[in-house]
Amino acid sequence: MGRTRLVERVRFWLERIVLNGTWGRLALMAAAVLIMSLVAAAIVVMFDAGSGSFSESLWWAFLRLTDPGYLGDDKGNIRRVVSTALTVMGLAIFVGGLVAIVTQWLNETVRLLERGLTPVSISDHVVVLGWTDRTVTIVRELVRSQGSRSRFKSLFQVKGKMAIVVLAEDVDASSLHEFRSQLGDDWDAGVITLRSGSPLRNEHLERVGFLRASAIVLPGADFGEGGPEAVDTRTIKTILSINMAASHVDAMERPMLIAEIYDSRKVPIVRRAYDGPIEVLASDQVTSSLIAQNTRHANLSYIYRELLDQEGNEVYIRRHSELIGWRFHQIRQCFKDAIVIGLVRKEGEKWKTNLCPDLDCVVNEQDFLVFICEEYERTELMITEDTLRSQVPVELKPYEEDAPPVRRILVLGWGHMVPALLHEFECFEKQRHEVHIVSMETIKRRNKQLKTHAMKFERVDVVHHECDYTILSELKKVAPWSFDYVIVLASDWIKNAEEADARNIVGFLLLWELLEGAKKRGDVERVPDILVELTDESNEELLSSYDVEVVVSAELEGHMLAQVTLRQELRVVFQALFGASSPVFDFRPAKTYDDVIDEELSFEVLQSKALEYGEILVGVRVDPEVRDGHHERESVILNPGLESRWVLGVDDDLVVLVK
Repeated sequence: MGRTRLVERVRFWLERIVLNGTWGRLALMAAAVLIMSLVAAAIVVMFDAGSGSFSESLWWAFLRLTDPGYLGDDKGNIRRVVSTALTVMGLAIFVGGLVAIVTQWLNETVRLLERGLTPVSISDHVVVLGWTDRTVTIVRELVRSQGSRSRFKSLFQVKGKMAIVVLAEDVDASSLHEFRSQLGDDWDAGVITLRSGSPLRNEHLERVGFLRASAIVLPGADFGEGGPEAVDTRTIKTILSINMAASHVDAMERPMLIAEIYDSRKVPIVRRAYDGPIEVLASDQVTSSLIAQNTRHANLSYIYRELLDQEGNEVYIRRHSELIGWRFHQIRQCFKDAIVIGLVRKEGEKWKTNLCPDLDCVVNEQDFLVFICEEYERTELMITEDTLRSQVPVELKPYEEDAPPVRRILVLGWGHMVPALLHEFECFEKQRHEVHIVSMETIKRRNKQLKTHAMKFERVDVVHHECDYTILSELKKVAPWSFDYVIVLASDWIKNAEEADARNIVGFLLLWELLEGAKKRGDVERVPDILVELTDESNEELLSSYDVEVVVSAELEGHMLAQVTLRQELRVVFQALFGASSPVFDFRPAKTYDDVIDEELSFEVLQSKALEYGEILVGVRVDPEVRDGHHERESVILNPGLESRWVLGVDDDLVVLVK
């Protein structure tokens, strides 16, 4: 028992030394080398009379133990046997152990660096707190904005490169590889830095140099742990942590904070949680507004997507002091390849918008112009002789829109966004809606959630169906072909985004089967338009062969967060453009305008036609061609240029911004 216990104590002692780190392992190896050298020196002194002093023998033993090249220099049987044993043990313990210890130390050092635990030593950078389904979109948008760095000088380093630091819970080689693969050609190791940590801990915030940053972005997380309410709670706690850590810094010198919240009712709380400049994006309000608008006009989501990403036209803001005192209707002819859609100004600490203003509205010193164009450089001023002679119509023509007395909407799925979506339908003052909601979520829980929002409907009738829309027989019971529009929502009660998207795709395919069958049987003349919400943009390709609109909510919200990071005032512009209240984008049938159908007209002339109704023409929607049994989806063309010419038919529309 005593011997066994001694062995266990020695083994435990050795384990503690080895696990103590690299220096402990080196000390253990040095002790082993010293012991072997002492034993070998003692043996040589005892059995070899010509070995000399003990110190000389100790040095001799150490050289044989650490360098096998001395093996052939020894004479005498005792020395040869001992030196051979020392050389073998030296190769096994000294050389092998040293290589193993150094290799392990290098691996640990590389892993430590990959985890991103060292603080960054940069300033004027953008910090993204959290790795969510928006992070890749935000980083990609910021990286691509470097071509316009002259307009965002506060976000760029002296050398002209933007620095982006992402704080994730746990960074390692696999997560870094995944991040690089998702960014693809937009990955730039000189621009993007990853750090591990939690935004709720001050020492982790120090790793990303948050007080030296120009902007801090807090993206939301679909299907985050605990659901949308828990995600919002963590976001507010994070903002409070940042505010507390920055308490010694003057409020106006703190970095700009851009936060996403899932429940728009919490926006005032979020604003009060941070004493510095802050912009809050309520994702339920943004996405529900977009979807609600889409039920009125198909293809509207393509306009929003083009305006938010960096492909095609975008929203730009620029001041032109030369236009102070001009009337708004005169400005439109000053820009050949850009469309002016309104004004924005800063009043105190808040930005105010005036989109689609009255035509005789006068530009003052505080006003910035809001443009839709492909590049910022296209907002250059081009004053012509005809500009000042352009006249506002004496009396604007009224436009009467034919709308059904009640629009019937079928919603497949239930999530945190449904109350906001119903609220958007309630905001359509000239239209009633009958909304049928199909989900496996119990009707009792749905009514409870609607009750917490204090929803009072005057123009919306809500009908609940408790069933599974991924089962054909259950979906057939609600007769989807009898509705004007069908929305397939991503249900956030599901565990993850992959499962939610898979469920939506299956539900859509069953819906498509029922609608096509009803059309072939002659039960309906026209099947309803369909919009499918997905959370992963890579799944969009799976529905590309169908005549259906797809909204990737995480991608759109990521684009919006990135755009607001670059230009703070864009938040109020997006809020005004994408809301249910005026101004709104609308598709006006070309046949409702005088002398337009089958006439070759320039876009400038078409603008004048829209101006007679007080509308701002931003593009056209041409009747898409039918190929391989499916409609071509690229039918909406924004800002084609004043000199572009069009021959519009009875099925074509003018895309206008109207109050």
